[in-house]
Amino acid sequence: MRIYGKSGRKGILFFIFYFLCYSLTAQDTILTSYKQSFVKVDLIGKVRVLRDAVLDERAEEFMGRLCGFALNYALLNGDIMNDDADMIDLINVAAKGAAEFGNKDSSKTLWDLFLVYDNVLARVEILNALGILGQGNAEIVNGLNRFLMDQNALFSSDMTINHPVIREAVSTIGKIGDISSYLVLFSTLSLSYPEEILEAATASLDEIPGDLDQFLLNVIQINPAAESAALPAEKLLAFQLGVKSEKLTDFGKGKLAQAALEAGLDDTGNNADLVDLRYQSVRVLTDLKWVRVSEMAIKHFYRVQTDYTNASATKAQFIDAINLLSAMGTTDAAKVLTLQLGLINSQVEQKIHHDEDIVIAFVNALGEIGDKLAFDDLLRIRDFLNYSGRVKTAANASLSRLKW
Repeated sequence: MRIYGKSGRKGILFFIFYFLCYSLTAQDTILTSYKQSFVKVDLIGKVRVLRDAVLDERAEEFMGRLCGFALNYALLNGDIMNDDADMIDLINVAAKGAAEFGNKDSSKTLWDLFLVYDNVLARVEILNALGILGQGNAEIVNGLNRFLMDQNALFSSDMTINHPVIREAVSTIGKIGDISSYLVLFSTLSLSYPEEILEAATASLDEIPGDLDQFLLNVIQINPAAESAALPAEKLLAFQLGVKSEKLTDFGKGKLAQAALEAGLDDTGNNADLVDLRYQSVRVLTDLKWVRVSEMAIKHFYRVQTDYTNASATKAQFIDAINLLSAMGTTDAAKVLTLQLGLINSQVEQKIHHDEDIVIAFVNALGEIGDKLAFDDLLRIRDFLNYSGRVKTAANASLSRLKW
């Protein structure tokens, strides 16, 4: 059954149109009223107008635009009042209001104010607002990236900078979440900023919804001969950030550690950062049992063995290299470990000193792999050679784990 005819539908449409026009007119009337009040009073009064307006029961309808109006006023007078305390108060209230009421149209004005006003409190409040209003705004993103890069350069040159502003800029970049900011955040983390700034930069790096593991992987993998190659310290930093990141999965951390081990092994100059990178990656790869690096694990083992003999590697680092071979679980790894254990056994027969901790590391590693290649050498330890009871107990345990 038809309830309304053509004339009825026209009446309803007219009513809706009239209601919308009336509503918009009412909003504009309220906004105009507050604008007039704002213009008529001094700076302290202008701040009071904004604070009174936010208590209006219809504030949701006009407050964002009123705050935008106030921000424009501050910008127009920035050249003569950029250090006035009352103007700073006005900016803080208006910036907070623009963010609270979602006035994205004011983001450009906010950024211009940030560049004009050098006051720390104003800049921090502006940045906080931009973290909400600047998302998806390429101009704001690029501006923030440039600003932080410039501040990093000043800091590197021992120039004075405002740490609270830097910290807020770093946090704002994370809230906006554009992947173009990865590089500037990474550059920030490579500097000796106070811990609170470094923590904020790390959090922002994780907060950006992009492919962080690929970015960090690229830093580690760049050919040292390339013009844009990362420094050894940057490669180490990229690895450490990735391992600590809650954003990366074990798979992502495994790929990062594999690249780190490769970069460390490629270094023939014994660069301290790359040596550290290699040793740190070994522990991660061992924990993950990342079998993709079996060949590199063997190469690493022989390098560490030489360094340990020359007293340039510690016993702990040598044992870590043994444990990495154990984690590989391959026949090739078992062959290397068995060969080395056989050499130690021969030395024991000749009454040459041996390190008990290292012998046990070899024995336990062979038991973990379980390859029967180790049977003869483990049996010799348990039943025939002059080892301590601790070593013989370990050999017996490993014998029981061999697979036949």
